[in-house]
Amino acid sequence: MEDEKRDLKQDYLQGTRNLRPFYRHPFFPQASYEDAIRARRAFAVDRNALVHELRQQNLGLEHADLTAANIEALLDPNTFTVTTGHQLCLMGGPMFTIYKILTAIKLAERIQNKVPGIRVVPIFWMATEDHDWEEINHFYPEAGRKVVYPAKYKGPVGRHVLESEALDSIMEHLPEPFRDCYRPGTRLADGFRRLIHHLFGAYGLVILDGDSKALKTMFIPAMQAELGLGGTASEVRSQTALLEAAGYNAPVKPRDINLFYLGHGGRSGIQLDGEGISVPDAGIRWTQEEARAAVDARPEDFSPNVVMRPMYQEAILPNLAYVGGWAEMGYWMQLESAFSHSGIPFPFLERWDPAPVEAAIARILESYSQLAQALDPLDPTLATSMIGEQGRTESNLDNLLKKTKKALRNRDPKPYAKIAALKNLLAPEQEKQERLLNFTAFPVPYPELISKLHMHCDPETYSEAWIMLP
Repeated sequence: MEDEKRDLKQDYLQGTRNLRPFYRHPFFPQASYEDAIRARRAFAVDRNALVHELRQQNLGLEHADLTAANIEALLDPNTFTVTTGHQLCLMGGPMFTIYKILTAIKLAERIQNKVPGIRVVPIFWMATEDHDWEEINHFYPEAGRKVVYPAKYKGPVGRHVLESEALDSIMEHLPEPFRDCYRPGTRLADGFRRLIHHLFGAYGLVILDGDSKALKTMFIPAMQAELGLGGTASEVRSQTALLEAAGYNAPVKPRDINLFYLGHGGRSGIQLDGEGISVPDAGIRWTQEEARAAVDARPEDFSPNVVMRPMYQEAILPNLAYVGGWAEMGYWMQLESAFSHSGIPFPFLERWDPAPVEAAIARILESYSQLAQALDPLDPTLATSMIGEQGRTESNLDNLLKKTKKALRNRDPKPYAKIAALKNLLAPEQEKQERLLNFTAFPVPYPELISKLHMHCDPETYSEAWIMLP
């Protein structure tokens, strides 16, 4: 039987020794922001190039004074960033996206308030180079109703030019304030930027598109190393083996070369090919020297994969912390040695995920074990008897509960229909609400919704929170 895997989430939150070698900074409240700041000060980023590109990317956004001020602040060596990112899901996709962005905004505010003399800017990194079209072409305005943008596309999704006929088929499903974000002839990346700015511009959120020649120029040395003998594969594989040996699942498998090629309009894997390098889908074969020269000439033709993207982000931003879901946290744990090898600072890892109901159930079950342990030193037979009685009682009560529920439903079915509707709202289609429903599912004007969520968001704690909306 396969060994049971350790719970990476709980071990990270609790600072368990097994996991400690796989990240740089402990989770709050043990976190020391000053450690991350010192590491960042020792690693120079090209702030002039970064700010110039962010100015260009954010041109034309309305009511963007706070965003513009945050971009200009990045010229100052005492300004740092907190970053999160997500795919370009239609209408922002599930609420999970909203929660991640609010956590990044609130964490930036918290760090800035706690450390005198610095400024912290929240960054949203658009996953424009992702090529999984089926994951981003829809949203759920309510449980059971899926709105799909019916166009077809292959390649980096941010480069897709929105099609008039496909938009016509979904326009009635888009709320009026956001229809202007999706204009025929507009790149999906630009429409998505307008949407996110519409929601979070009041908080000074800076939105970044990594599919940029200027930004990738800053990452040329790392991409050239990836195509040579100094790539990430060996470091990540070694770290992955250690992570698995420590009892954890490793969510990603590194490739020999952790870059994609975009120069032919698609997003194709780059492979080692004997002593050279090839892109089979594009009919390209290079020597290693030719491949590195291609990166130097056209860095925009190369795209970091899931292994290299975190390093790209940390190489070009003065970043202190990254906010991600637990799947992301898992693969970041595979990368710490690659960061060390490259000399790029490793950020705080901040999660977003509501505490699961399973944790409460586990605590209840644990209380039974504790009771048995308390009885055992007094008289082991009492502990055994209690466990047996517990099993019989649980079985009897379970049967009684089923009969009671059935009788109550038969007597007055209306309340139970309401309960079923409420359960479907909280866990639509048996999914976590934030993993399915779009923000438009909630009957509250979006500025009030974002403001209320921002008020309740606390990035330094990890506990379940239920927010009641009017």
